[in-house]
Amino acid sequence: TIEDLLEEIVGDIQDEYDLEVPWLQPQDDGTLLVDARANVEELEEYYDIEIPREKFDTVGGYLFHLLGNVPQKGEKVSDNGLILMVEDSDERKIEKVRVWRDSEVSGTE
Repeated sequence: TIEDLLEEIVGDIQDEYDLEVPWLQPQDDGTLLVDARANVEELEEYYDIEIPREKFDTVGGYLFHLLGNVPQKGEKVSDNGLILMVEDSDERKIEKVRVWRDSEVSGTE
């Protein structure tokens, strides 16, 4: 469709027919599946923490900042009491991130 073509050029386009998926999705295993475009504030509110801001606003930007590159699926990092693992990415950006508290190892590692 024309929308698909435009989205290839400019990125996702939201319209009234798109189903809205929440930025943060709690999982049965105790982890949190996060859209990398979610604002870091949402992660802070969910876990009741404060993440020192540098040059990022999104969870994907936060992960990129911590690792210094666009990480591959499965790469993870621990920071601020959380473990963040890339759940989905492509060569240019992070799509989904799985997050859990560092003390909540639930078989995901």
